[in-house]
Amino acid sequence: MFNLTAQNITNFRRFSTEQQKSKYIDLLSKELKVINNEENIASRAYKLYLRKQKFPQGSC
Repeated sequence: MFNLTAQNITNFRRFSTEQQKSKYIDLLSKELKVINNEENIASRAYKLYLRKQKFPQGSC
C-alpha cells in the first residue's frame, strides 16, 4: 500500500505543468473533504436513529 501525498504525487501521475499539478491536488483535497464529511454525517445520523429508537416520544 502507498500513501499518496501532495509531495509524492508525481510518483503516481504525470502533469504537463505545475499549474495542472496544483489544480489536481486542490481537486483531491476537495474530494477528501466531501468524503470525510459524508462519513461524519452518516455517523451522526446513525446516533440520532439509535436515540429516537430508545426515546421515540422524547426530544433529542
